[in-house]
Amino acid sequence: MPLPASLDYAQFSTQPLDYRIEWFDELAWDSIAVPTEQRAIKRFLSAVFEQDPNQHVRKKALEWIGELALADVLRVDFARDFLLDVAATEERYISICKLKYLFLLCGDDTDVYLAFTSALGNTDDEIASEAYFRQGLVHLLYRTGQATEQQFFEEIVQANQCFRQARMLAENRVDAEFFGLVADCLIALLGQRPEQYEPLLLALNTLLWQRQLWSWQQPTHLLEWHILHGLGNLRLIGERTAAESSWTDYHQEFAKLSKLCNDIALLDSLSSSLQHSYQEFADGVASRLVRHYYVQNLSACRLKISAVIAEIGEHNAELTLFLQQVENTLEKSVVDTTDLTAQLIRAFPQIELARIMRDVAALSAAGPADAQLLADLAFRYLPETQQGSFVDYETGFEVGDEVLADIAREIQNALITLRPRQQSTFFRVLADVISYAYRSIRQPKRFFPHLYDPGEDKEETFQNHLFTALTSGSRAEYYSYEPADKIGSGRMDIVYSENNLVFPIEIKKDDSKPDWSVIEANYLAQAQTYVHAYHRLGLLVVFDISPKRGGAPVNNFRELFKLMHLAPYYNLGNTRPDYVVACIIPGNKVSPSAYTTYSS
Repeated sequence: MPLPASLDYAQFSTQPLDYRIEWFDELAWDSIAVPTEQRAIKRFLSAVFEQDPNQHVRKKALEWIGELALADVLRVDFARDFLLDVAATEERYISICKLKYLFLLCGDDTDVYLAFTSALGNTDDEIASEAYFRQGLVHLLYRTGQATEQQFFEEIVQANQCFRQARMLAENRVDAEFFGLVADCLIALLGQRPEQYEPLLLALNTLLWQRQLWSWQQPTHLLEWHILHGLGNLRLIGERTAAESSWTDYHQEFAKLSKLCNDIALLDSLSSSLQHSYQEFADGVASRLVRHYYVQNLSACRLKISAVIAEIGEHNAELTLFLQQVENTLEKSVVDTTDLTAQLIRAFPQIELARIMRDVAALSAAGPADAQLLADLAFRYLPETQQGSFVDYETGFEVGDEVLADIAREIQNALITLRPRQQSTFFRVLADVISYAYRSIRQPKRFFPHLYDPGEDKEETFQNHLFTALTSGSRAEYYSYEPADKIGSGRMDIVYSENNLVFPIEIKKDDSKPDWSVIEANYLAQAQTYVHAYHRLGLLVVFDISPKRGGAPVNNFRELFKLMHLAPYYNLGNTRPDYVVACIIPGNKVSPSAYTTYSS
């Protein structure tokens, strides 16, 4: 299809919609990718995006701005500024396109990262999911390679949290699932435990197959394929260097290692738009793992390395350069506990990373063998982690788990600085309360008689029944009634206390058919006040005892929970806000047949 004369949007805009769409869909790369026409191209594509009434045409113009900048036809700073100026209120696919090309063009750019952050709270879950995914890639591909040891693990954890959020917000995020497994695999590879990394590599292979089916691209054109290829090479490098004591031909073994390392950095088959991101992975993350393998596994063969260098001399410059790099790494090496740290992170995800790092440093300084150090810390952490990880915090019901996942996502968005251990502990409490609320709807009347008794209006009755239910489960010892005068002149109804983490549960009954505005006006301030001395989260359970006979049916269960917050008394920036998860449990209930007005 011919170009409009002089790339003139005034002429282009007079064409029928079908023509404009077809023109962009069939646009040939070499017909527009002419650097000498940069100004005309910029003017034309800008006009299309800013003036064309069709969203598909506008999206195609935005894509071409990104692609031409990646190909050095347009200046990257022009494309970056243009994309950053795209309004946050644009429709879904334009906003997603903006986030994609900002990442591909700029990677870890301060303003771009802020653009991702601002999009995390977008009311369109697809846009928010894309923002989380791109932010996760920044942490995984860009920030891990330049980080200190502790920062490396922190960036991996942060990346994984972003990928998990992306999956929770939108369906079919195979890309986010893939890179979440990549993050797990990197830690497993550092630990050099085949039983941990082999299942992850197998899962990545399966996901890559699904990704190829959905994308209709050659696997070698996908960033994921190159990442997986790189991980496979890292696995071989780790296994080969670990077997150094059984080598018989050091020259041959070092040649194999050199080829594996060089193969990681190959970019020939990867599209130009993805090469920069993969280069960050190869030069940063992968190189970090390779250096760790050298220090961990080859420190005892320095003389062998020098002998091979002397043997080959100038006959193999590439291998000589490789071995000199290995020598330099070993000369600069210090005590390396990365593998122990990685194994502990994999085994105890509930333990805070900073604490693991401190404990490993303290014990390794004392000089115990690696196995003994690992055993000492494992025995120290086990009593604190017997409750399981996030995947164990199930309510017992599919619908209940949906509610738990939704509120967990809201909490992670609202309380970004909340520590993982605080999150996971609160999610256990929340799972117990959701389970109770759901059972009150699903189970027979005899298990919840107080919810069907129209004469029952004592708050203590509802409180006692909930407390009995909570203390009948596997976390019974952590629930208690709080003594009076614990907070000012008030008393928290029920308290969950585990490993110095405290989460209050306030109980109320209401006979006026409460809604969220009523709950906020009448009960939220008290519940949130109980939270402020502890760990930023609490629960408010409101038993609704308003008359139900002859009225409308109760709302869907998923609507009976809400994350709530009141602005605090002091205007101090509110950088550490407290939140309360409020829940309405219907009481004074009747059987479903009582809602009918039919009479025979």
